[in-house]
Amino acid sequence: MIFTRLRMVGLSLLLAAPIALAQNNFDGTWKAYVIVGGQRITFNLVMGPGQRYSEIARSGTLMTRQAGTYVFSNGVLIRTVTDFDPKQRYVLDNGYSGHWERNAPPPGGSYRVNFTSSSTMVWQDINFGGTITFRRSR
Repeated sequence: MIFTRLRMVGLSLLLAAPIALAQNNFDGTWKAYVIVGGQRITFNLVMGPGQRYSEIARSGTLMTRQAGTYVFSNGVLIRTVTDFDPKQRYVLDNGYSGHWERNAPPPGGSYRVNFTSSSTMVWQDINFGGTITFRRSR
């Protein structure tokens, strides 16, 4: 009876180890999409060694990019933006002429991360409450 219980505990620890490792393995390419105001926005997120990331968001012919670093602790991922595009936008002063203005950097964000499998993670925005589901593509 005791031997059977010990074997069950050992087996459960062996099965839990790969799941725990998968839950902290962000490295790879992730894809997601959301619908905002009837427009589909797709995200291509690459997370690599050294806790660095790069993300491209596309909607139709429009695209933004951000890159930076992240910290993951206690189920919360915090991103810090170090580079982004576009850095400027053209603003019309009247119907015929305008000028260039610098864009503010994106905020990066803070997310509660839940791995539903080794290839799917759900991020809940801590500040704004929305969620996005990323699926590993490579």
